[in-house]
Order: sequence, then C-alpha cells, then structure tokens
Amino acid sequence: GGTGTSTRARARASRMSYRCSACGETHEHWSARCGVCGLRHTILATDGLEGDADPEGRYLESIRAGTPKLLPTGIWALDTLLGGGFQTPSTTFLGGKPGIGKSTLLLQALTGMADHARGPILYCACEESAERIKSRARDRVKIPRRRIVVLVQPTLEAIGRAIASHPRLIAVAIDPLHELTTEAPIGPRSRLTHCARELVAWAQARKLVMIFLAHLARKGNIAGSLTAEHLLDAVLHLSGRPSSAERRLTASKLRWHSTDLAAAFTMTGRGLVNGRILESAREEETPAQAGEMGRLG
Repeated sequence: GGTGTSTRARARASRMSYRCSACGETHEHWSARCGVCGLRHTILATDGLEGDADPEGRYLESIRAGTPKLLPTGIWALDTLLGGGFQTPSTTFLGGKPGIGKSTLLLQALTGMADHARGPILYCACEESAERIKSRARDRVKIPRRRIVVLVQPTLEAIGRAIASHPRLIAVAIDPLHELTTEAPIGPRSRLTHCARELVAWAQARKLVMIFLAHLARKGNIAGSLTAEHLLDAVLHLSGRPSSAERRLTASKLRWHSTDLAAAFTMTGRGLVNGRILESAREEETPAQAGEMGRLG
C-alpha cells in the first residue's frame, strides 16, 4: 500500500546520483557548478540509468514493460514509416546528401511535434545562422510562435545547460551532429562518440526525442564515427536524384518498429509534400498507398 510506495520512493531517491557532462565526475547532490572542472550547469541526474542498475539482476517476468509512448509529427507518411511517430525517449540519425532536404523535413517534423505535445523544442544549429533558419521556416513551414528555441553554434555543454533551463522540453534537434564541439578534453576521433553518448543519456534521463542531422559519407554511411550509430535507436536516410524533386525516406535501423516500409515525398517551395508509403524499402515506382501529409508546409 502507501507504506510500500513510500519505501520504494525513498530507496529510489537514495540511489539517485548526478554526473557532470563535461568531465564525467559523479556527485551525490546536484549543484549549479561542478567542483572538479568548474563548469556551470553541466550536472544532470543519472536516475534511471546507472542509478537503477540491479547488480543481482531480475527475472524477466518481474519487469514491467509499458506500451511505448509515440510522439507523432503530423506528417502522415513519416508517422506511418515510424509506426506512429518518434518513440519517447529516443535518439535518431537523419542522414542524406547536402541539400537533399534534411533540414526542411526536420523543421516540418518538429513543427508537428510541437503542435501535438504543446511544448518547446530546442533546435541546435551547428552550421547555419539563426536568420537562415528563420527564413527557411518562414518560407516553408508554419512554426508555432514561442515553441522552437534556436541555439546557434552550441557546444555539447551549452546544449546541456539549455536542456536544464527548459523543464517542459519535448524534443531536441542538432543540425548537423558531426559539427558539434565539446569543452571536454576529447580527441577529434572520440569527439562524436563522446557527444553521442552524453546526448543519449540526456534523452533517456529527461524523456526527450532527439534527432541528429548528418551528411552521408561517400560509402553511404553517416559522416563521422560509425560507433555513434550503434548508440542510437533509429537511423533514417533521405535520398533523391539532383535532377528530380522526388525524395525517398528509408530506415536502416528502427528499434521500435519494422524497417520494411519506405516513404516518398516531393520537394517544393513549400517543403516536402505529397507524402506516400511504399510497400517495400526497395520499391522504386508505384506507391502501395497514397495519402496527403498532415502538414504541407
């Protein structure tokens, strides 16, 4: 009854710890400033990650697994591909060649998520200016006022501070991930993996949807370390020919849904429209089912 519930709550609180995202130091109590590296607003709770680990293990039948919570984007074809929307929490790569429409699709998806959840979204622009993002949003997407917070050329630690300052945050987008820097003393080869690990931990701890944009390398892989892909829940690829307005979205990894489907769109001045679903990710021509996107831009 109530006594058991309060006992479990006290036990959970006693296991809670805090970790500095910059230097990795673990603390028993939260503080605005890390006493080891001296940086401010980098300490986040690790409850639900290291804090809930059971060294003796648990029987599978004793673990309660609830129904995954999905956050729809309002884009019919994208939501169908994802099985209803992005799982909360989750981390996703959205890759494609430069200029293929990744940022446009991301803005359209973020707008739909903000409309549905009625909460703020953090857009971290590692390459473009805030003015450029606003111009694209104004021309192609109707973004709700006071819903999307733009952070220009942030470090990993600045993103952590922004997440901490917006308690009602529902999603974070980083465009592109491989340009993200960190204040931690990390070598260039380990930087992307370090950033990805920290962001995955924050997404889990704060129940956030995180989407990372990335350019595709020559071999078709996400630019940067392949190790980072293994840390994430989903990897999406947006492709198309330079001479054509047609775009195709496929999933090479999707932990909460099948990767059998593909989505097709048409790139226009209003963004990606005419969303439709293909029966197979390999299908080239005929869509098995057609439907209008929930948001035309």
